Amino acid sequence: MKWIGLLCTLFFISACQTKPTTPTTTQSSTSSQMQTSSSSQATTTSQTTSSTMSSSEVATQDQENLVGTWQQPNQQLTVDALGNWQLTGNINSSGTLTVAADFEQTKMLKLYGFNSNIAGIGTYFIAKLNDDSSKMNFGYLGTFTRTGPSAEALSPTIYQPAYLTEAIDFSNHIIGTWTLTEGIEFRDTRNFNPDGSLDIFSDGRGEALTGQYSVNYLSDTRLELTMTYDETGNSFTSTYTIIDGVMREEGFEDYKWTRNTVPTLP
Repeated sequence: MKWIGLLCTLFFISACQTKPTTPTTTQSSTSSQMQTSSSSQATTTSQTTSSTMSSSEVATQDQENLVGTWQQPNQQLTVDALGNWQLTGNINSSGTLTVAADFEQTKMLKLYGFNSNIAGIGTYFIAKLNDDSSKMNFGYLGTFTRTGPSAEALSPTIYQPAYLTEAIDFSNHIIGTWTLTEGIEFRDTRNFNPDGSLDIFSDGRGEALTGQYSVNYLSDTRLELTMTYDETGNSFTSTYTIIDGVMREEGFEDYKWTRNTVPTLP
């Protein structure tokens, strides 16, 4: 009955009327470590400059810090301490974010507002910063350079309650955003959140759904995934392989799930 897991995601709950909500702060039990954010508010009053900074000019409080203005040709990204972000240039978009993982130079962020076509469930981006945070690789958007120092760091209030603090290999880990890109005529998006909650959006249904999931890792590349849907209470279990950021359900290998881009350190 392995086909049930895939069919339920694509068709089973098409009649549900659940509307997307803003991110919750309900705490759930997971294997992820729980701790308060190590990010703190800096006290310096340095002002952002318009010119690009060299590595030696980046202030100490900016190390491992996303807050500030980041520039690349034809694109600018601004992030403030409360998680408000804005992209201007080739892509014009804005919204809020939460922090789902913090491994010092690597952060996983859930951006709300980036993709207006997925009913507000948010899109995960992985950011990797160099040693002094003068440069940042941001998902598939590529490398940004910091344009000036920041007087603030990310507020602890925007960290998800179950955010990850121990480094994982994103290439074979389920946390994050996955999109069904092959094997079906429309696209499905799944968000696997650190607290064990699940967000689902399908172009075929045109609405967002929610649920819970649990994972039993059978090996480095195989896992048993159980998904339970809030709207119906029905639960389905299937076995998947994850190799280099591509996930396929065993028995349905023609269906290809692709995870959000994992950038390299700049």
